[in-house]
Amino acid sequence: MKWIKKGLIFRSNKNFEWSKTHAQMPLFYKTIKNNWRFYYSTRNNYGQSTFSFIETENHNPKKITYIHNSPLLNFGQKESFDSTGIMASSLIKDKDKLFLYYIGWRTSNQVPYHVAIGLAISEDDGITFKKFSNFPILDCGKDDPLFCSAPYIIKEQNIWKMWYISCMRWVKINAHNEPIYSIKYAESSNGINWSSNKNFVINLSPSNTIYYGTSYCFYAKHENTLLH
Repeated sequence: MKWIKKGLIFRSNKNFEWSKTHAQMPLFYKTIKNNWRFYYSTRNNYGQSTFSFIETENHNPKKITYIHNSPLLNFGQKESFDSTGIMASSLIKDKDKLFLYYIGWRTSNQVPYHVAIGLAISEDDGITFKKFSNFPILDCGKDDPLFCSAPYIIKEQNIWKMWYISCMRWVKINAHNEPIYSIKYAESSNGINWSSNKNFVINLSPSNTIYYGTSYCFYAKHENTLLH
């Protein structure tokens, strides 16, 4: 398979206070009207993330037909897991609902930030979303000591499958605190209640550890599933 670079589709609209920089982590969705929609995460002047969407002509994503003029979720209350940032990570349709799994950000005094996994649900084909809870659906605990983030979800038959990153420790790199993490796996019967364990999909080692904020990256293939 050969990929062909097509160039820029969309950049942040600086006319919006909530979207001054970034249009990242795009999620594609074909609406029930067969419109092409792209959800994207953006940032305000304080570097706080939120997300919204654009729509384009079918098969011609460079031709934008609609730009949504507001973020789809508000920050959580003070000190909550998503009080300083919300970043869309994975989108999956289940019957007449859309499940949007997002990264909730909270600044911290001891380390740069804490992140956890939240869930928002849409019942109008993705025009609006409502938080499932004010609490994360997956957060640090016995098997994930520091944080959980960046979920990717698929549904096979009646099993919901999630791959996500789990941070095990913070280290100093060039005088900055950076997290060391790898990929873990969780399952659910309803997309809401998740069970994971202490095992990594890929074991930590110098050759495949990800350092956030550096150029290290990796990929692995397991059967027909690409983990990235």
